[in-house]
Amino acid sequence: MNQTTTRPRPAARARVHDRRGIALPLVLLLTLMLSISVGAAFIIANNEHDVGTDHDAELKAYAVAQEGIERYLTDVTSLPTTFPDARTIAVTGGSATVTLNRFRNSASPSVASIYVLTSVGKATTANLRRSSSTPVGQRTISQMLTWQTGSIDANAAFTSLSGLNIKNGSSGTVSGVDIADPVTGCAGGQPSIAGLAVPNSSLDMNGNNTNFIDGNPDNAPLYIGTSGPSGTAVQAVDVDWAGVLSGSIAPDFVLDRTGKKSTGSWPTSSQFANWPVVLVKGNITNGDNVSAGEGVLVVTGDADLSNFIWHGIVLVGGQITLSGSKANVWGTLFTGLNEEVGTNVSTGTVGNGNVLVQYNNCDISEALLKF
Repeated sequence: MNQTTTRPRPAARARVHDRRGIALPLVLLLTLMLSISVGAAFIIANNEHDVGTDHDAELKAYAVAQEGIERYLTDVTSLPTTFPDARTIAVTGGSATVTLNRFRNSASPSVASIYVLTSVGKATTANLRRSSSTPVGQRTISQMLTWQTGSIDANAAFTSLSGLNIKNGSSGTVSGVDIADPVTGCAGGQPSIAGLAVPNSSLDMNGNNTNFIDGNPDNAPLYIGTSGPSGTAVQAVDVDWAGVLSGSIAPDFVLDRTGKKSTGSWPTSSQFANWPVVLVKGNITNGDNVSAGEGVLVVTGDADLSNFIWHGIVLVGGQITLSGSKANVWGTLFTGLNEEVGTNVSTGTVGNGNVLVQYNNCDISEALLKF
């Protein structure tokens, strides 16, 4: 019997491949991926910058549109006769096209007409555009409004809540007869009002006559009630003095006379031409040598108007002193208004000189146009 011996076959050896050159493709692939990532980052950053620029342009356009409405309401001092009334107003950083349309026309005095004011603001600043081909930022806003003319209830050409002490009966004229103002050109012709209005028993004539008072009544004052902060005269004067002191009338110029050193200055002649609101905190001495003032003057303290000429409205909180040849007010003058807020005010004084307080409805209206 033959016996065959079988030898186990040796295990096959793994075939070894040559892997030289794989590092270079990996480096290229990694470089490509990094390049794509950096490029994407630049694109994202650029898009974010464009979005930010567009957002800034949008905000600026909104501000331009809003300023256009405010400027229109300030500049237009009489109601347009035709609609729509469109105006292009240049403002800082752009321009606004403002259009006033009549939404509801009312023939009834008790029902106000309604208007729509639309402002299209364009932000034209160069840094708010991505390129010259990019449209400018634009926003449109609208506001509904009614037209209300500013008014003041003038009891007389000269109203003094603290009364008056007349030192000289021939000291000038206080007139409620509406005559033309030769300086401003404002015409007269409205019905006459009282020349002088004071609380009961608060006019000391010192033995002089009242012939210097013209108007309705003539040669006599209009007595408006009992004197003092708690008297009835303060209710007869339709001036919201507490509101004025708290800022209801925004001044164009502020002169502070309350500290050791005065601050602020009076408007120039060209600035007076715009009939500004001038607020004097404290007192006026010797009229501050204002010889050609126009607009609304608010004095929180006492006012010595001995060298002073004003056309429009004068509101004085404290005591008044009028004397000299240049003490002239055309329009209307209120004094002693601090009594409306509970403060006793000393009696005003009208002294020697050619004092003139002359009612002029047109000057009053001109001063109220911005309201």
